[in-house]
Amino acid sequence: MAISMVVHQALFRHRAIDAMHTFPLIAVIDGDFAHLAHRIEPPQITAHISGSEAALQLSFIVEKTSASAHLQAQSGELKPIRADYLWQKDCFECFIQRIDEAAYLEMNANLTGEFNIYQFDAYRTPPIMPPVASQDYALQSFVDADDHHLYFAVEISPLFEQGLQTQWLAQGLNVNPAVILYPIIDGEAVPVYYAHRHATPPDFHHSAYWQRLDYRTAEE
Repeated sequence: MAISMVVHQALFRHRAIDAMHTFPLIAVIDGDFAHLAHRIEPPQITAHISGSEAALQLSFIVEKTSASAHLQAQSGELKPIRADYLWQKDCFECFIQRIDEAAYLEMNANLTGEFNIYQFDAYRTPPIMPPVASQDYALQSFVDADDHHLYFAVEISPLFEQGLQTQWLAQGLNVNPAVILYPIIDGEAVPVYYAHRHATPPDFHHSAYWQRLDYRTAEE
């Protein structure tokens, strides 16, 4: 995973990175469009997560295929703009929860710099739209690309009062890096969901399918 670490670090302009977890994401096509599955070539997407003293760092490596060819962005740091309902178009997400707590955060971001961070008290609670936005976190995002991949990175800070590393070392975090893409087939935008593990039907909020971040098992 040395190459992945180099790419991850480069996206964050060599900011402090203590350790990294890697999550290959699995594609699931929305059930209403299952009849089009044979016409979609889902890209391989890999998510990487690392932590510094006060920030959570995420990067997504997206293979260029016909189902991701519509993703276009100018390389560099993006200007952050808060917006709602980002999941209705191409969206990079991450759900973050302290171990043994019901509350969690949902991060949404896209390739134009739009983002939001929502606070939930428990599973999809409170059940309002748009969800309750948290103003307690700053977000920076970066984009790069080459002939074969698109790279998207997000840094969230400060994650918790005592800093991410303290929480990670003390008790770990539950996370769910995820992506939703909408390739166009016959003029229709077809939702394709990407996560390391999926509920049935896909539900990124279902914490039983999230991953535990344990600092001691991360890649150095």
